[in-house]
Amino acid sequence: MSRLKSYEGMKFLSCLKHIKLVSMVLVLAMILSSINVSATEQKAFADARVITVKQDGTGDFKFINDAAQAAQPGDTVLIYGGTYRETVVAPRGGSNENTRITYKAAPGQQVIIKGSDLAPSWSFDNASQTWMKTLPNSYFGSFNPFGTHWAKGNLPGSTQLRTAGSVYLNDSLLTERASLSEVQNTPHTWIAKVDSVTTTVYANFGVDPNANTVELTKRKQVFTASWNTGYITVDGLTIMHGAGTKDIDYWRPAAIPMEGALSTNGGYNWIIQNSVLKHNGGVALDFGLGSAMNEAKYGTPAKYGYHIIRNNIIKDNNTNGAFAYKGPFTEVYHNKFINNNALNTGLLSEAYLKIIDNGTGANIHDNYFYSNQSWMSYPVWLDSEVQNYKFSRNVIVTTNKDSVFFDEANYGSNVIDDNVFIGSGVSILESQGTSLVHNMFIDSNVSFNATHFPGFPGLQVQGADIDGYRHMMLYRPGTLDPLGTVATRTKYNKVFNNIFYNKGMSTSPSFIDGRPFLEPVTLDEATTNLWGNEVDYNVNYNGAVKIADYTLHSYTPDTHSAEISGNPASASCDENKCTISFSVDAGNTPTNLGAQKITGAYLGKNHVLATMPDSIFKLPDGNKPDGVTHNGPSPIDNYIEDVTTDFYGNVRTGNTVAVGPFQNILPGSNTLVVWSGDAALKGLTLSGISLNQTISGDVYSYHASVPQYASSTVISATYGDGGAVATMTFNGTPIINNSQVVLNIGTNTLQIQIEARDGTKSEYNVTIQRASSSSSGSSRSPSSSGGTTGPEPSTTTSTDPGIVFSIDGKQQESLGTAINSMDNGRASVKVKMNDAQIDSFIKNAGEKPSLNVAAQSADQVTVEMNASSWKSLQNKQAVFIVSTKDANYTLTAAQINLERLSHQFNSAATLTNISLHITVAKSPGETAKVLDGISAKEKFRLLTTPVDFNIAATYNGKTVLVDTFNSYVLREIVLPEGIDPAQISTGVAVDADQAVRQVPTNIIRRDGKLYARLYSLTNSTYVIVSHPVQFADMESHWAKNEVNDLASRLIVNGIDKAEFKPDRPIARSEFAAIIVRALGLNGSLSVSTFSDVSSSDWFKDSVNQAYQYGIVSGYPDGSFGPTASVTREEAMSMIARGMKVINPAASMDGSEQDVLLSSFADKALVSEWAKKNVALLVKSGLIQGEADTLQPGRSMTRAETAVIVKRMLIQAGFVGTTLNN
Repeated sequence: MSRLKSYEGMKFLSCLKHIKLVSMVLVLAMILSSINVSATEQKAFADARVITVKQDGTGDFKFINDAAQAAQPGDTVLIYGGTYRETVVAPRGGSNENTRITYKAAPGQQVIIKGSDLAPSWSFDNASQTWMKTLPNSYFGSFNPFGTHWAKGNLPGSTQLRTAGSVYLNDSLLTERASLSEVQNTPHTWIAKVDSVTTTVYANFGVDPNANTVELTKRKQVFTASWNTGYITVDGLTIMHGAGTKDIDYWRPAAIPMEGALSTNGGYNWIIQNSVLKHNGGVALDFGLGSAMNEAKYGTPAKYGYHIIRNNIIKDNNTNGAFAYKGPFTEVYHNKFINNNALNTGLLSEAYLKIIDNGTGANIHDNYFYSNQSWMSYPVWLDSEVQNYKFSRNVIVTTNKDSVFFDEANYGSNVIDDNVFIGSGVSILESQGTSLVHNMFIDSNVSFNATHFPGFPGLQVQGADIDGYRHMMLYRPGTLDPLGTVATRTKYNKVFNNIFYNKGMSTSPSFIDGRPFLEPVTLDEATTNLWGNEVDYNVNYNGAVKIADYTLHSYTPDTHSAEISGNPASASCDENKCTISFSVDAGNTPTNLGAQKITGAYLGKNHVLATMPDSIFKLPDGNKPDGVTHNGPSPIDNYIEDVTTDFYGNVRTGNTVAVGPFQNILPGSNTLVVWSGDAALKGLTLSGISLNQTISGDVYSYHASVPQYASSTVISATYGDGGAVATMTFNGTPIINNSQVVLNIGTNTLQIQIEARDGTKSEYNVTIQRASSSSSGSSRSPSSSGGTTGPEPSTTTSTDPGIVFSIDGKQQESLGTAINSMDNGRASVKVKMNDAQIDSFIKNAGEKPSLNVAAQSADQVTVEMNASSWKSLQNKQAVFIVSTKDANYTLTAAQINLERLSHQFNSAATLTNISLHITVAKSPGETAKVLDGISAKEKFRLLTTPVDFNIAATYNGKTVLVDTFNSYVLREIVLPEGIDPAQISTGVAVDADQAVRQVPTNIIRRDGKLYARLYSLTNSTYVIVSHPVQFADMESHWAKNEVNDLASRLIVNGIDKAEFKPDRPIARSEFAAIIVRALGLNGSLSVSTFSDVSSSDWFKDSVNQAYQYGIVSGYPDGSFGPTASVTREEAMSMIARGMKVINPAASMDGSEQDVLLSSFADKALVSEWAKKNVALLVKSGLIQGEADTLQPGRSMTRAETAVIVKRMLIQAGFVGTTLNN
């Protein structure tokens, strides 16, 4: 079962207010008929909402925490861009996958939540020669981070403990010091003095803090929830500056209140994805229980763990990156853990990822762990009861030889396979049943350690150690069903089919000088506690020798491993990738070494219990579990996980022996690039062209303008890592990197799609505007030869442009000035609005005034206005109209998001120095030629000249395009005189990639002229077309008119040119495509949302667009089911979501529901979750039933789909013809 996720819909134009839209609630779910739905879940479906958070007050809430208090199971909290300074405490979650509460950044928005506050107004203290700021302790509330000390972690060169406070200068962390004199002499340092009344921070910024941005930590946590809350999703948020605390002894893990900046607080089934956690003071992500629990070790386990942590960046946090005390069955994948433990606290338990005391079933794969720090930090630490874990296809890079993957006190079967360890080895301490298979170790090794901890405090079960060894609960594999306790020793571990490159490495960054010679596998001195371990079938390069034969201790030496000298290797790594180069002797490939092919079956099951003494394995009451006798067989079959894929996920073929993580290692030189899913654009040069801003991986749109003489450019891009692939198109034509392209007059579009080897995708767009003449009126090229590039265009200017300004239909004077020009036959007008006059007129106008700038003699008009004046229009809920002889552009002032625009510029940008440029223009001749080719291909006829609608904002030489809106924008195109309205099929938008999509279009007559009114959510080029369609099999069908009309509008397609197959059930993919086309939606997720929707599927973009706008969702297993048929009640739900895109503010009184459904004989068959939805569509007339029945469970046909979609468009006012004036 899967409830359709919802995003905030698009607000309806005020000009549509005369249309009677039946109010709606978001009641959408896709339910498999075989699954029963509980009453609680039905209610969650029925009441599911999208709750919007906008700092400007135009959403449901201004603060995320306020939205969290209102959110109920099934709701989505959609957060719009900005920096939020608050602690979010979600009081509740969902009860299952279908009732999750989701906290999500709105599409294209950057949402930052900080635990710090801005700290302006610093004073210079002459006595200490530092800057100082004093705050009352009441400012911090119940938690003052500057007065809270960690239990461990001294300041540099001092016995004084660190505080939980942090000081940030322009988002860079300053270092705390123990004395004021140290701060005075050391830039970028600080100290805090706290008394009973005030807190004073002294800082040496090295610059004037009042001319920069300073922030002080204020809040302990940034995002958390009530204790033991489940089914919450955090998606696309940036979490920063949480203080965190370290109030107790690290070595008592059962009492650790980690209080991470982002914390599940003992919750379960969270999804944390697509987020950034950085610059936090303590633990960035805490996904375990997080506090002391007197939890029973036996019986039904508490609800905790079962999380999914994916596609996040966790970097530059002061201590742990991610930590879980009890977090079983958590999957961690496609994350980057970069340079955590940034403060070098000296605390032994600092790790980038740590799971302790029950991480059973952890699946950690395809992550990147990177550290270029000189101090020790464990990249991964799995400690105590992390049973049956799998660690696969990860890359670990460290520059400190002691920074190892730490496998401590765990019971298998565990698998570490297909990883690359560079500088970071694997240390196995008192763990058993761990298999290391198909890994590559560069300047690193595996060590077996068996340190004895008799009477170890804090790791006891039921109060007593057994034989002085650590012991823990043993669970039935794949469950939390306890079988009893077991003491662990370093035994029955296996090291097979690995590659070891050690000694004489050439590495970048440089690893620690003086690193001792590394044997591939080493034993510690306490060898009496090691037995049953096996090391074999490995390849050891660079003169490494195999380990000595410790047969006395039941150690099986490597009898088949090969030691090969003289093969240099190098590794060059940064935060995004590692490039590894090495060579293999022709006679010593893995297949020539007598190596064994390693499979899960070969590794076998963990049979440790069969040889354990009687005292080792028992229940708390002293008895043995059922099936266990003295030295008897294990009661479980605990097989190693599958190890048949390589680092890239390729299945290892045939019976080929594969040593190392890569399937294909050939004799001679090998170069391999390993990465963590980097699909970012790193650099882009267009010869002779300056882009509006510096290339950044997290900025996806760029713009440039060039003069007419710039006729071509060479495009060179750098991107991703060595494994990424880029697909590039220029004006819709595929090109290769470093190629020269010809620039057309007008708009040119470069699109770059980057896909990393792990499937991560990104898309970047560059718009290049080539002028039809130079801005100076001359087309002379700046070349040294002084030659020209052809005859100058005819250009004239006039100070009497014939512009008419009006407010509410009354002509006004002095609202602006204009200059006319003729540019290659096109009459062009540039209008500069008088901002002072606008403010004055608007101040005296009534509510919702209409301001019109009309240039009826112009082919092109650009209106320039200060953003602060536009803000004045917003305050009055004004409508702004720009008119030419060809078109009208109608904007409600709220449709331009000024806050988002200002964030796209730098922090110095204010509304008073940002200019808006609104352009309506007849498209240049080159665009018309392109459209002629498209129309011939798509079989439609152009009825008007194309018109461009554009909005741009400029500040300090930088330009940002405003090309998408959160509500439908009205555009009108004047139709030619004498045209027959019956010829008009629809309007279409021509996007930058030359794709054509229909946009909702109706026809009206006003003042004797016919206008096509187009409703769209994007700026683009628009044109009116004729595209009549008649399907032969619709001739006598009851839905003939609706099907043929929607086909003419490019909304529905036939099975072929002649047949529509109206009575065939419609598939989910078809239904999604039809709604997307009907609403004229554009834009696609860069990564396919569903596991069964691939990049080659015709419906890929439509399904992703429908998901992006909250119209469809998938199943709990991540699939969409594109070929499954749609039931009628499911279709009604999707239609309701589609109508919510048109009018998100609509609502409905639920008391009407029973009355509306009472006339239908099969009303009882309507699922409870769908009743409001069905009643809504009955009331609206969109669905009328058949012979007094609704048939909610019957499959929807293609014909029925066309009819209901047409009715939806009519009701919204999106189609139709009104020929009365």
